[in-house]
Amino acid sequence: MHEYILMKTFKNKLKSHGIINMLQHAQIDQIANSKGERYLGSTTRMYLCQRMTGHKYCYQQEIGGNRTLNGCSSGKVLYDESARIELILNFPCETE
Repeated sequence: MHEYILMKTFKNKLKSHGIINMLQHAQIDQIANSKGERYLGSTTRMYLCQRMTGHKYCYQQEIGGNRTLNGCSSGKVLYDESARIELILNFPCETE
């Protein structure tokens, strides 16, 4: 059931941003730390390390006082240096 909800949400997110053609690399991931805190997300990047780099950049900008960003939800997990990104589900598609 949870996989269905995640996939449906992910598909709607991509559709709203006009990124349907990038679905071939679609993945659902989580960032987790040693305290058991988790952030669930999704990406169309080929490698999860690319996604993690983006999260870390956003978090560093936010703690540096950059108010132009819309917040960094993953920062609630990234503050702990043990945070790691993990694949939950590959979800490649050719079409919507």
